[in-house]
Amino acid sequence: MGDFMPVLLIHGGVARPSYNVPSVLFHLQKIAIEAYSMFDCGKDHVDVVEKAVLLMENDPTFNAGVGSVLNLLGELEMDAAIMDGSTGMAGAVCSASFPKNPIRLARVVMEMTPHVLISGRGADILAEKLGFERHPGPTEEILKRYGEMRSKLLSGDGCDDLLSEVRRVIKHINYFDTVGAVSSCYGKVAAATSTGGIWMKLPGRVGDTPVIGAGTYAWLRGAASGTGLGEAAMVTLAAKSVVDRINNGRSVRSAVIQTLSEIKKHTGKIYGLIAVNSSEEFFAGQTAGRLAWVAVKDGEVFQGISVSRSQCN
Repeated sequence: MGDFMPVLLIHGGVARPSYNVPSVLFHLQKIAIEAYSMFDCGKDHVDVVEKAVLLMENDPTFNAGVGSVLNLLGELEMDAAIMDGSTGMAGAVCSASFPKNPIRLARVVMEMTPHVLISGRGADILAEKLGFERHPGPTEEILKRYGEMRSKLLSGDGCDDLLSEVRRVIKHINYFDTVGAVSSCYGKVAAATSTGGIWMKLPGRVGDTPVIGAGTYAWLRGAASGTGLGEAAMVTLAAKSVVDRINNGRSVRSAVIQTLSEIKKHTGKIYGLIAVNSSEEFFAGQTAGRLAWVAVKDGEVFQGISVSRSQCN
C-alpha cells in the first residue's frame, strides 16, 4: 500500500463507571480486526466503516441493531448514518424498527436515493421492499431490563405529568453505548454511526446519530463519530466541529479535545468523539465517563478507554 497505512477506529459508546471495559474492548478488538481485513480484500474506506458498524449491530453487547434499547413504550427506534468524506455524500435513517442492520439502509439512502435522511415508517418500508433482514426483536436481557427500569423509575402505569416523569427518568440514565467507526485510506475518509437511542426516551425522539454534522460527519481531510447524550451534539454540531478544525489545519487530537471542551462548557453533558484525518492520524476522547475504543493501523492494534490513554499517531 505504499506510504499509506490505512486506519480504522471504532468506539463502543461512552458510559457509566460500571461499564465492563475489558469485555467491551474484547468485542471491539475482534470486530475492528475483521472489518480492517477488508482493506486487504480491496475494499475502500466506506466499505470498512459500514462493515465495522454492521458487526457491532450484530453484537448484543452494544446499543445498536440487535442490542438496541427500548423507548418509554417498550418499542425499538433505531438510528444510523454514514458519510463519505471524499464525495460529501451522506445517508441516514431514524426511528426505524424493521431492519436488523440500519447502517446498511443508511448506505442505501446515500447511494441509491436522492435523499439524505429517511425516518420511521418510510425507512421500514424501504428496508422491507429491499429485502433486508428483519430485526429479531429485543433480546431477553433488554426486555428484562426494560421491565426493571419501568417498575423502578416510573410511578405506576401512568402519571399526572408525563413530561416531568420522562425528564426525571432520563436524568437517571447516564450511559450511552452508541457505536461508531471512522476510517482513512489513501487520503480518503469516512464515518458511520448507529444507535438504539436512549433508554426510556419519549417515542419519536431522535438523537445526534442520524443528524449529519451532529453525531456523524466526514469531509475532505477529516471524519468523526460521536456518542453520548445526543442533544449535546445537536446543539453544538459536534462531529462537524471536529472535522472543520481538522480541515483548518488542527491535529486530530486538538480538534477532538477543543470540541469536547466546548460541549462540556455549553451543555455539561456526557459526550465522546473519535476522529481520523487523511494522514491516518486518529484520536478518541470524552467529556466524562468511559469511552471504549479500538484502532487498527497498518495491521497494528491499539485500544483505550480514556483521553489520557488515547493514541494519536
